[in-house]
Amino acid sequence: MIKIEKKGKLFFSNEKKAKELSQKSFFGNIVDNYVVYQPYEVLYLMKEKKAILLEKNKKISMRKLMKEIKEKDFLEYLIYENLRKRGYILKSGVKFGGNFIVYDKGKKPGIHHSDWILIMVKRNQKIDIKELSSKIRVATSTNKKILMAVVEDNKIMYYEIKWKKM
Repeated sequence: MIKIEKKGKLFFSNEKKAKELSQKSFFGNIVDNYVVYQPYEVLYLMKEKKAILLEKNKKISMRKLMKEIKEKDFLEYLIYENLRKRGYILKSGVKFGGNFIVYDKGKKPGIHHSDWILIMVKRNQKIDIKELSSKIRVATSTNKKILMAVVEDNKIMYYEIKWKKM
């Protein structure tokens, strides 16, 4: 069981097991000899009983963490859990303008390129067509497709969007 420490909004571990899991299964990012996690990764590892969360040496329950995080983090967790359980690897997609970049089954970050930039929307959320078009352009120019995750009542529908040349 990996011990993850919480300090403010930061989640990290410097345990050997955390580094090994990060290198093997791509949880978190290694920064200055620490593994730094996103809230959705911490929730996933806690649910899978691979980690415990500590703040000032006191154990924090998954329920308490869920109350503390933002709605966006919780929705990202639902998507992260759903796709991770299906064998996909997800990493932050911020530099591509999305919530995640998604690696197809069997592909590894650092060795292969991701296949999708995932953008998350809530059902009935209005989507700016210019913003969506710019995301599609970024995806196309980086050899990726857009994977739109539409979330409603903790259920997720996925739509793949790609540029069509005529």
